[in-house]
Amino acid sequence: MRLGMAYYGSYLPEHLEQDLTTIKNLGCEEVIITLSENDFHIMQGKLKFVPRIAHNLGLKLLANFWGYVCSFGGGRVSKLLTEKPQVWQVDREGKSVGMGCPNHPLVIETAQRMVDECIKYNYDGFFWDEPTRFDCYCKACQDKYYSLYGESLPRKVTPQLREFRNRTVIDYVQLMSDYVKKSRSSAETATCVMISDRETWEDVAKIPSLDSFGTDPYWLASDQPVSYVVRYSQEVVRLCRKNGKSSQVWLQCWSIPRGKEPEIYEAGKLIVAEKPDIIYTWAYRAGLGTNEESENPEEAWKYLVKTYQELAKL
Repeated sequence: MRLGMAYYGSYLPEHLEQDLTTIKNLGCEEVIITLSENDFHIMQGKLKFVPRIAHNLGLKLLANFWGYVCSFGGGRVSKLLTEKPQVWQVDREGKSVGMGCPNHPLVIETAQRMVDECIKYNYDGFFWDEPTRFDCYCKACQDKYYSLYGESLPRKVTPQLREFRNRTVIDYVQLMSDYVKKSRSSAETATCVMISDRETWEDVAKIPSLDSFGTDPYWLASDQPVSYVVRYSQEVVRLCRKNGKSSQVWLQCWSIPRGKEPEIYEAGKLIVAEKPDIIYTWAYRAGLGTNEESENPEEAWKYLVKTYQELAKL
């Protein structure tokens, strides 16, 4: 079993080196770097400097296009949405929604150019963060639906429409993973699909170009007891073994309510008992300085450190 950490990060190399050294000293072998669209256009230090620093420390480095087109994970600020309103989603009343549609070709093409940039800087792999289903009726969705089913995209929910929404998640992961493997076959591809999109798990885990599959059973974010992590850890491990994938389970260390910090340690022990290939944590320093900050980030981070130090000895 390996340990990994998600990192928001700095764009200054001296701060990146300090933080990644802390992550390495926790016993981590991998780090997922959140790269927003702004990191590709304006604040490019993180994009450029992290690979050298991570590799010098012996860390595997995966790029996460965090908040890309305001549709994947958090950190939702998008240059593409600002400049290309044609990629916006459209609701069933025909109103534009400020999120990009994964079925729009320009959304895919732009993400693939971001892959090219990361490969140029020698990233080890890519992490598709929480691809999810959207109730979108844009022209790209209408055209794709018609090409698949030979009829107009319905406004009423039907089994066929649900299948189409699931297909959007599956297709995004496959298109992006296929592109990575064609660009650099040795690059790793990974995804975390939310429990709310569990209907897609079986098909996503079968994608040949995908190396690692996981989910994020964030019990506190879901207002659940800590035992919530067990069932979904079991399902991910089973599914990955069945399909020859590496299994990953995410441990919550963000938005931890005051007094709940010991549950981080409890959840970590429950997850490791199910023997996933890797445990990842969202996120470094318990989200300090972000809108995902825990109520007592220092205390939450203390319990995360305790958890990782014990797991690193196993």
